[in-house]
Amino acid sequence: RVACARGWFTWYQYQVTCYPQTSGAFAASRLDSGSLHLADLGSTPLAQALARGVDIRVVFIDQYKGDSQGIYVRPTAIENPFDLIGKKLGVPFGSTMHYQVLFLLDIFDMTGQVELLNLSPAEIIQAWDDGSIDAAACWGSAREH
Repeated sequence: RVACARGWFTWYQYQVTCYPQTSGAFAASRLDSGSLHLADLGSTPLAQALARGVDIRVVFIDQYKGDSQGIYVRPTAIENPFDLIGKKLGVPFGSTMHYQVLFLLDIFDMTGQVELLNLSPAEIIQAWDDGSIDAAACWGSAREH
């Protein structure tokens, strides 16, 4: 995203169009259809695409996870993982974050006790603003919101 925002591709001999992707699964489907030629994918969407037989190659491994994604909560309502019980958590299903949430729920023996909502990052922002979710597992613009 930084390279696109700073116009670093404008000097190169290829036409490059940059736009935000809603999820890794969406980007992988666009790679498969040929309407996208390069994407930044999380490990789960990449593995799913490869398992489906999508003809893609890894050209760079981006290691920036750190605090670039996470589970974000309303601090007055949720102070520890167990406070998620009975709450609504928005997460894009099939994303790396989705599997991290499932792992968290499993290790804390909370599977089935948190209502998971399949929301895109844009839908997470809307749901957070209108109060229809208590927590969000997200990255990018949803995290920054």
